[in-house]
Amino acid sequence: MSDTSQNPGDEADPDEVGAGQAGAGQAGAGSAAGPRRFSVLRSWKTAPYLVGSGTAMMGDNIEHVITYWVLWQKFESPALVGFQLISHWLPFLLLSVYAGSLAERFDCRRLIQIGQIMF
Repeated sequence: MSDTSQNPGDEADPDEVGAGQAGAGQAGAGSAAGPRRFSVLRSWKTAPYLVGSGTAMMGDNIEHVITYWVLWQKFESPALVGFQLISHWLPFLLLSVYAGSLAERFDCRRLIQIGQIMF
């Protein structure tokens, strides 16, 4: 690695890409080179969002497991449980490509708001 420093907007030399990543955990390593990675995770302002989102996702997954289990306990039908799984995940699989194309064309924040209102 050369002793010349680069401005944050300059392109890195292809031979030097990733050279500073080995010491990323060391104090002061790479702090002058540019912004810190994942700096939003170090902010306490994002903690309520991250905790709330994580709790909501965990609750959603627990609810799905419970409904699959109750359905199996009540009817003992693999076909019915399979239908429940497919009917839950198939819309995600089919609509994710279309939603991705919408996200590239329109404001993502507005799309998320519309999706939350529809849900």
